[in-house]
Amino acid sequence: MSVISFQNKLMLKSNYGVVLCRSCTENGEPFFHYVMADKKGIEQMHRDYQSGKEVDFFSYGEIVLSGWGVNPTPEYELILNELFPQAA
Repeated sequence: MSVISFQNKLMLKSNYGVVLCRSCTENGEPFFHYVMADKKGIEQMHRDYQSGKEVDFFSYGEIVLSGWGVNPTPEYELILNELFPQAA
C-alpha cells in the first residue's frame, strides 16, 4: 500500500471521498477495496458499474485498503479511521 501524505489527507476532507467497493474474483471469491477518489472518479466508477462495463478500481483513484470477504470487519474501519482521522 502506498503512503498517503498529510496533504492528501487534507484534500480528502474537502475534495475526495473514500468509497467501499465490493466485487468477486473470476472464481467467485468476494473481496472489497476502499478506493480514494475525487468526485469525477467516483461518478465515473458508478456510471461504468451501472452500464455493465468492467470496473477496474485502479483507474478511478487510489486503493487505500483491501480485503477478502463480502464485508469488511470492524478492524478495517479502525484502520481507515487511523489513515483518515479528520474524516471520522
